[in-house]
Amino acid sequence: MIPAAGFGRRMGADMPKQYLPLDARSVLEVTLARFIGLPGLQGAVLALAPGDTVAPAMLANFADFPLFFAEGGATRSASVRAALQFLVDQLGVSEQTWVMVHDAARPCVRGDDIMALLNVMSAAEAGGLLAIP
Repeated sequence: MIPAAGFGRRMGADMPKQYLPLDARSVLEVTLARFIGLPGLQGAVLALAPGDTVAPAMLANFADFPLFFAEGGATRSASVRAALQFLVDQLGVSEQTWVMVHDAARPCVRGDDIMALLNVMSAAEAGGLLAIP
């Protein structure tokens, strides 16, 4: 799940952070590309701001990776909650299924780190957090 409904007001840009250019793509495209092709990941739900048509058009070139769009909320936590509800209500995902959450405006995550977290979490009974001290 990728929360992408924020506006990045503190940053002061004229567009949401996830749509800023980075290496000839948007931050959102770079972030999403970090997850595509990793074993065990079956697709992504992006929580978007109501009425956002930019992300679906921008991500059309990711057609080989299942993408779903949910309406996000006024806060990050509301967006995550809405995307979780979308998984259950629209995609039939069990409430007991593990879900990864990664912010759209954090493109520097590495595939090796994601896989390390998934490997550790495969035997865990609680959630996990990927962080570098």
